[in-house]
Amino acid sequence: LLVNCAGRWMAPSERDVSALRNHVQQGGVALVSDFAAGLVEQLVPGEASFLSETEEQEVMAQITDKELARLLGRDQLSIHFDLGGWHLPVTLPPGAEPILTTADPRLVAIFRENSPREPGDDPTVLAYKWRLGEGMILFTSFHNHAQLSDLEQALLRLMIMMPIAAMKGESLTDVHTSWTQTQMRDESITDKRDLI
Repeated sequence: LLVNCAGRWMAPSERDVSALRNHVQQGGVALVSDFAAGLVEQLVPGEASFLSETEEQEVMAQITDKELARLLGRDQLSIHFDLGGWHLPVTLPPGAEPILTTADPRLVAIFRENSPREPGDDPTVLAYKWRLGEGMILFTSFHNHAQLSDLEQALLRLMIMMPIAAMKGESLTDVHTSWTQTQMRDESITDKRDLI
């Protein structure tokens, strides 16, 4: 399930929140991006929050998931945020695991001005995953339609596979192999001509 609010923030209805909660708790997976952050806040009230004092920019992101970094052939990449007002996580749901973080000074400054957390806590998170009931949700601060480079597209495709791998108890490499029918070797997918 892909949840994206077509380029503008929307307050989710209780019906939307309930449907997503049921889908995920019963073993489903969902990729929730940016302007649908309100769904995440309502799924775990008081435990997940975001701020939107952000601007259009390029951000250098660290890939904190080791297998994802290996498959992409790098541990950092540039992410394009094509609109201002995108949602930056302030507090994460219990048990959430960061996937992408940044030490971008502009975002760190915004985060420190608006966050209840103490300076020096974990780096600013751009994407994370967490289990909810029997399923899993993956949240990204960036819009999937704005990611135009081959590398950004490969990142998104692999991130979609991450919760599926976790739910099946398989490695991301195995899920990638079964989806693409491409056997992974030691090189990354970015060493090949066609990125997934």
